Amino acid sequence: MEDRHLFRGKRIDKNEWWEGHYITDLNGRAYISQTVKSFDVGNIKNSGRSLSAFTEIDPQTLGQSTGLRDKSGLLIYEGDILQSPTGNLVIKYGGYTPESFIKYLQAFRKDVENNLYGLFGEYISDNEQCILPEDMTLTNVIGNIHDNPELLEEE
Repeated sequence: MEDRHLFRGKRIDKNEWWEGHYITDLNGRAYISQTVKSFDVGNIKNSGRSLSAFTEIDPQTLGQSTGLRDKSGLLIYEGDILQSPTGNLVIKYGGYTPESFIKYLQAFRKDVENNLYGLFGEYISDNEQCILPEDMTLTNVIGNIHDNPELLEEE
């Protein structure tokens, strides 16, 4: 899960996704930074060093990587819509309450809160929440909430 610290966002000047590290400036604008290993700009050629390229993104499209990959090897991000054997789900980040898992934890520890925080899945059909398994090879990324909002309609 070496990719779990990556973020993705849509450039504000073009309709394309960028993956990399998320940063903000003092004015609150959001950027994605990528490491560029080869470049050729005007008379400047790559001297064997890496440099960072930045692009401003729409903060509404920002999503963190789960560090997990679907069955085709595609990295799964917050905001992705996945097809799974149990139904289509959206990857989200925030507070969530997967009831069956909370009850399981509370059987062993009485001090467990009724909510958790982090990346989770939410089924489109009934909004039921689930914890993401380490093995996502039975899932397939079929789109995301920004490019494919029609996939959010009930199955």
